[in-house]
Amino acid sequence: MFKHSKADNKIDDALGHIRAAAQELHGAISDAAAKRGGAVKADVQAASSKAKALTDSVKDAIDGQNEATKKHLAEAVTHLEAAQKHATESLKSSDQAFHSSVRQSLTNARAAVQKVSEAIATARSAHPVIATTVGIGALLAGEAIVAKHSGASTHSRK
Repeated sequence: MFKHSKADNKIDDALGHIRAAAQELHGAISDAAAKRGGAVKADVQAASSKAKALTDSVKDAIDGQNEATKKHLAEAVTHLEAAQKHATESLKSSDQAFHSSVRQSLTNARAAVQKVSEAIATARSAHPVIATTVGIGALLAGEAIVAKHSGASTHSRK
């Protein structure tokens, strides 16, 4: 069967940590958006700081990636920068404008999570051995299902 190289594992780990951090950011902004009162601004300030740190992490992770993965990560950076911008703007706003900026920050954080997930999928599919192994596994699973329903054996093919 296929074995991941140490480099593949490092890429998966790095991007996986970035995705987890992006999901945490999204959750923090979502929680802040649902709250009312004075503590909200402190939560939004913390989310803005997290967005900045995460943006820097994503920028660092871009090096060494294939072009398609770089594209998704660059798009994630754009969304994270927008999330940070809207979070910062919300701190200068009051009431309706505040909540509007927080919601926009939440939308950008969600889009960043999606782009990081797409980058992970792209990075994984860039390894032909993985794609071939998965494809063969899916093909065999499909043949087994067809054989089960038709009463035929998957081993009888020649």
